[in-house]
Amino acid sequence: MAKDNFTEQDSLQLIYRMIEDARGDLKSNRFFYLLWGWAVLAACLLHYGLLQAGVHWAKASLAWPILMGGAGIMSVFAARRLSREARVRSHISRAIVYLWLGVTGALLTLVIAILLGSLSFPQAYPIFIMIYGLATFASGGIIRFRPLLIGGALCWPIALIATQADFMNQLLLMALAIICSYLVPGYLLGRRE
Repeated sequence: MAKDNFTEQDSLQLIYRMIEDARGDLKSNRFFYLLWGWAVLAACLLHYGLLQAGVHWAKASLAWPILMGGAGIMSVFAARRLSREARVRSHISRAIVYLWLGVTGALLTLVIAILLGSLSFPQAYPIFIMIYGLATFASGGIIRFRPLLIGGALCWPIALIATQADFMNQLLLMALAIICSYLVPGYLLGRRE
């Protein structure tokens, strides 16, 4: 029976193949890291720039719903396309999908708390940065991709610094966190062979 002939070496090769498939999936999905990285970076810098220019708070903060809404719409279409093209899903790729669905839920919960007035922007931004770090760190660990691990881990000291910073500097710290955790790893995923 073939099942009885499945050796420890076969098991390790299967696990290695699953990790490599997940890396390949993530490499093809690097679009999402770059899309969200650039959208969040642009929102941070636009919000910062508008506030520096003296634009009223409410108008300056419109950068977020506009850019995040646009990125969200693009993500839905891209996810549909990738889903149609997807090969068989491994447990690892499924774990990554659920990780990012959970992250999306956490981020939306924070946004709703801000909109309800339960949390202020200066209270929430360090939490956003920590969540970015957690998601990229876990993804990097799952697929064994060091730039995601490092980028995610860098978010935590940045988040800690952000807890002591004023809001304007929090915007710049969030921009730095996104560069470290999304953009640099996203571009490096494209170079991975």
